[in-house]
Amino acid sequence: MNLRYLKTITLFALLIPFQLVAQNSSNYVVTNLGTLGGAASAAISISNDGLISGFSFLPGNQTEVAVTWKNGVAIPLGTLGGPNSAVEWPNHNAIAVVGIAETADLDLLNEEWSCSYGGVFFPTVTGHICLGFVWQNGIMSPLPTLGGVNGYASGANDVGQVVGWAETPVHDPAIQIALLRQSITKDKSSVFQEFAKTLLETLVPCMPCSGKTAPQPTSATSEQTLGTHLLP
Repeated sequence: MNLRYLKTITLFALLIPFQLVAQNSSNYVVTNLGTLGGAASAAISISNDGLISGFSFLPGNQTEVAVTWKNGVAIPLGTLGGPNSAVEWPNHNAIAVVGIAETADLDLLNEEWSCSYGGVFFPTVTGHICLGFVWQNGIMSPLPTLGGVNGYASGANDVGQVVGWAETPVHDPAIQIALLRQSITKDKSSVFQEFAKTLLETLVPCMPCSGKTAPQPTSATSEQTLGTHLLP
């Protein structure tokens, strides 16, 4: 199971009137929100009108979906066609929820993007493209990127602005070098080896002669903070 859930069976929504707690520690209510059949769930955020958002593992604990709870009733938000979705950061919009969701398409660059990096946000690494989403009026819609493959929506405020980060179309040479070196180990033909050597020297012209090594890549494309996206 994902490391962040080793000590978690079911998380609770803890609604605490802070001023009252300071006066009397018994003035709060703990509500067990349950799960959607998996071993863990998490309540990440609550709006002023009581809409709780978060995520829950599904049966088998290999996938999770974003969830809202209203009056104790869990509403799964679905995905964008892929295995997983989640709300991972606080939302402050009264009528919309934003988060991350995988699509049905695989990331052909095989990146360790934010959504799947080391199994931090989703229970398993699936290789699917991940996008930010906005869920409103029962419909989940994808949010745009900055021209790259993946995006991430982290929160929305009460005036409809969404913040997060997204990939640009600019590819990181470091990941290109890493992928090329993987290809070299698989294709032993002399023609390909010579071509690959020339291409590597083009990508990193000074490193073979200086003894330096290429930087270790984390993502195949450059990443930038996504300023704001206005909800409809």
